[in-house]
Amino acid sequence: MTDPEPQAAQPADDTRVAELVQTLSANPQDFPAEQEFWKEFCELPSWYFAARPADAQAAVQAGQSGLPLSLLNAGDKKLVPVFTSPERAQGVFGPDEPPAIVEGKLPAALGYVCGFRGRADGFVVNAKPGESNGYGHFFPDLCAFYYNVKGSLPPACLDCAVDHARKTRHPQAIEMVHRVVASLEMLGVATTNGQFAYLRDGERLLVTVFSEPQRLATLHEKNPNLKLARATPEQLLEVLQNGAKHPQTPIAGAALNHPDNPFAINTEQLAAAIEAKNGAA
Repeated sequence: MTDPEPQAAQPADDTRVAELVQTLSANPQDFPAEQEFWKEFCELPSWYFAARPADAQAAVQAGQSGLPLSLLNAGDKKLVPVFTSPERAQGVFGPDEPPAIVEGKLPAALGYVCGFRGRADGFVVNAKPGESNGYGHFFPDLCAFYYNVKGSLPPACLDCAVDHARKTRHPQAIEMVHRVVASLEMLGVATTNGQFAYLRDGERLLVTVFSEPQRLATLHEKNPNLKLARATPEQLLEVLQNGAKHPQTPIAGAALNHPDNPFAINTEQLAAAIEAKNGAA
């Protein structure tokens, strides 16, 4: 007997997600529907994004990367429109202007959405002006719900994860940030005169680290002697663990992305996050 021919992957059915969007659009306080929505929405393989064709063509001609999305206004809030299928994006700009649509595979699509932090307040799913209000949330909430469903976040979501952790101080939110930091390929560590640069927070002494090299710019203006060294999360952990043993000035952890979006990294929690990462590998 011969092996059966492999079956082509079937596109995900977003029907239930669309039904839940309609339910929550009418009643955002429907808690069971909200819980089911996040489970279904975050398990989709892709999200879809729409731009005006003229804007998309101009961006291509200019050699720009990324899709020039038209943000939706909801009162004083600006929202990133996200769709659960290409069909549900049709009509977003009216019946006479078919949109240019791009598919975003998860979890990269989540990082793309969070990249609008600072330009928009949140996202909305399957919204059509004049037809459906859709359903959405702020970016930090999106990260928290996704993490609750999937147990991980892409590195591009770090700032939104920090926003959520700083706002709630919830243990799972703090764990979420440490998990994202542990997933980074490389961190930037500030140095001065060949030594690590430290930040004093009350009685605590923290190593100054950055998720991206350009984050050093703000501090560099105040202290031109600052330079950047590279370290993996594992190497940073070793520095923190060794520094904690210093008899005069023990190191309590790391100050992440100070002062742009600061967050205190705890040595023990970073160790647990790295262990969890390695265990899942």
